[in-house]
Amino acid sequence: NGNGDIMLWLSNNPTADGKGGFSQRLKQETLERIKRTGSSYSQEVWNYVRTQPLDFLKLEFQKLKLFWRGYELANLLQYYIFKHLSKLLGLPWMNFVLLAPLGIVGLVLALKQWRTAFILYSYVFIQMATTVIFHALARYRIPVVPILSVFAAYTLWHIGKTIQAKQWWKAGLVAGAVVTLYLIINVPHAAHLYQQHYGEPLPLLNILRYWDLFHTW
Repeated sequence: NGNGDIMLWLSNNPTADGKGGFSQRLKQETLERIKRTGSSYSQEVWNYVRTQPLDFLKLEFQKLKLFWRGYELANLLQYYIFKHLSKLLGLPWMNFVLLAPLGIVGLVLALKQWRTAFILYSYVFIQMATTVIFHALARYRIPVVPILSVFAAYTLWHIGKTIQAKQWWKAGLVAGAVVTLYLIINVPHAAHLYQQHYGEPLPLLNILRYWDLFHTW
């Protein structure tokens, strides 16, 4: 990709926000410096990592949170506009809000079989890493959805199996882990968006509405 060098800088500079945002002024200053010194955008990124390692790590952690958060982060057309206009999209389909916690728990539960599932694990972590290196936009994480769905299904299968075996504490532990991750990953941001748009706290009942937890219209 001929734009890889500059895309790397756009995603990793002191003003990057992990969502595609950056300072146009800094971009212009960086371009002028590159022309003057004969360096490159990649070298500029390395200088940022070397001179501001903590800021860089904070940026990457922010991208990691954005990657796992259920909110569909767009940079062109907002998905939630179409969801609001379409009755079909408004149905309670499985989405990333639920897929992420189920998938993460599944990744942990399947660790004993990691050799058998090595390709699946590798795919998830490589996709996550390459997304986090650049922008944590929803369209870049879509490729991980089919594989993450396998681990999410494994979580549901495991809960069902333990219930069938009347191992209630195991079923409760796994289900509790899913619920806890669901709340930690999604609810604070969803509550912030709801407060921002409606001027009042997110209703408790809305927390259960995973299919439209993120009200952005």
